[in-house]
Amino acid sequence: MSDFELLLIRHGVAEEWAPGGDSERSLTEDGTLQIEASSVGLLSLGLHIDVAMCSPFVRARQTAEVHCARLGGTLDSWAGLTPSSPASATRDEILQRGRSLAPDRRMAVFGHNPNITSVLSLLVAGHGAAMFNVRPGDVAHLLIPSSMPFVRGENPPRAIVLGFYPCTTLERLGASLN
Repeated sequence: MSDFELLLIRHGVAEEWAPGGDSERSLTEDGTLQIEASSVGLLSLGLHIDVAMCSPFVRARQTAEVHCARLGGTLDSWAGLTPSSPASATRDEILQRGRSLAPDRRMAVFGHNPNITSVLSLLVAGHGAAMFNVRPGDVAHLLIPSSMPFVRGENPPRAIVLGFYPCTTLERLGASLN
């Protein structure tokens, strides 16, 4: 087991409705442009992706594909990343997959609210009651330690927040570089 970095990314702005239901909602044209600029912003910060997993929902997959095209990473879909998935199960899957990575590797997870916000709360605060507001396209950058001497009991070590990047800030950063 080794430490690993994690990017928790909420999908970009999506259609309000799709004939096939919620899982078929696509990114809007503005949402796609937003994510493209955002990925340039992340690249300018020196961030890359080694492995990624995304929700099977269309808008999350589209967001992941845009980011992975620019930042690298092999992409895997996982059914446990839907909006209503239990946050604790998502957290456990992220920890299991992340801890199997080679040292100095970064994992990205593309999902939805309320799941992604609850997972962030569990990883950072150790419980689901922390208040985070993860908006479409926002990125939380975390370090997941393999162990921490001051954490006792059966709870997994808590994440260290390396950065929180609002999508609007990443867009402006990305636009200034294009």
